[in-house]
Amino acid sequence: MVSGLFGGLLTKVGVYALLRVMVMILPADLANLGALVSISAFLTMVLAGLGAIAQHDIRRTVGYVVIVGIGNIFAGVAVGGVSGLEGALVYALHSMVLMTALYFIVGLAGKLAGGFSLVEIGGLYRSNPAFAGLSLAAFFAAAGLPPFSGFWPKAILVRATLDDGSWWLTFAILFAGFCTTIALGRIFLLAYWRPATEPPAARVKLPLSQSLPVVALMALVVVFGVYPEPLLTMAGRAVAGILSPEAYFMSVFPGEISR
Repeated sequence: MVSGLFGGLLTKVGVYALLRVMVMILPADLANLGALVSISAFLTMVLAGLGAIAQHDIRRTVGYVVIVGIGNIFAGVAVGGVSGLEGALVYALHSMVLMTALYFIVGLAGKLAGGFSLVEIGGLYRSNPAFAGLSLAAFFAAAGLPPFSGFWPKAILVRATLDDGSWWLTFAILFAGFCTTIALGRIFLLAYWRPATEPPAARVKLPLSQSLPVVALMALVVVFGVYPEPLLTMAGRAVAGILSPEAYFMSVFPGEISR
């Protein structure tokens, strides 16, 4: 649970600080550092995508998937503008819900399978088909496949990078998504679909207190994917506030703007 909160929520604190400071307060500095942010986003997505494929521990794979998401958000910040920042914010909101659910799922999978190494575990689909279906939905969402919430922010970011002429960021977004699909697909094939090497001594059942939070989080992922308009509207209003920060400045320094 602690890993889920860190991976889903606390990794976005730096993103929030970057948006507040660089985009809202120091936009000129962001313009000067745009190339550096673009390079950081590119390297983060490409290297983290390759790192996810190279892992045999499902916990580490999910950790690299989180890093890929940070690279996607940085790509939106580097592009800037309404589309880029909207894509970054939508991705951050989607990632907060999904990555928390994904960490919970990995933890439960390790409990059910008796380990986290892809070399050793298997048979989760046969022993727990409902949990396997829930896990597959989370894997699809993390890879950015429809009809889940991960599709929309990636579509916005791809369009924003193409409109900006930043084709290398478009390539990095698509390449990282491809790597994520392979890494998570391998987890499902080996840990879930492949028969267990040794039959478990006793079938482990998940208590409702552990499975219910995952079901609730994944329900949000599906709702955001099928009906994204409220999320997009909220992100659009937030972007408008970031790009026109007069109201924020007035709330912090009342009366100073009019002088």
